Amino acid sequence: MPLRYKELVEQWGLAVRVEDARTRWGKLVSAAENGTVTLIAMDTTASLGYPTWAALAPWTRSPIPAGARCGP
Repeated sequence: MPLRYKELVEQWGLAVRVEDARTRWGKLVSAAENGTVTLIAMDTTASLGYPTWAALAPWTRSPIPAGARCGP
């Protein structure tokens, strides 16, 4: 785990690999709807020299302004 992600892991747990997230996507989305944040990691060290991480999180944990909408 890259040192720069240590705080995220301490707060939300170990990251799920991208391949695992793809096979469990429905469950991860349901978990996010219930308030769970899931970290997702892709190891790109071979091509970019560093791993890439994302988080699947509920809107309540998003920095998006309260009045913002998603979609039409």
